Amino acid sequence: MIKTPDCYNRYHSAQDRFLKATLSNFFAREFPKLFGPIMREKLAEELLALVTALYPETNRLQPGQIFWNACYLSDYVPARGMIFFRMI
Repeated sequence: MIKTPDCYNRYHSAQDRFLKATLSNFFAREFPKLFGPIMREKLAEELLALVTALYPETNRLQPGQIFWNACYLSDYVPARGMIFFRMI
């Protein structure tokens, strides 16, 4: 029998901690009968694509800068007695 390399034994479990695998494991754990394995992978890929499209690359930020997500409030019409932060 061929012995598995030490680097495989040491770092293979790290694949479960990547974002795509974490999302797929979340859907498998929380919704076991709702999504099959192919649908979980596709959903995780689409969510990852959405996140990468919305957030800019970190190499565009200089040290000490913070990325702020902002909402355009001139089109916002609050409901009666509601403030903006409660609706999110």
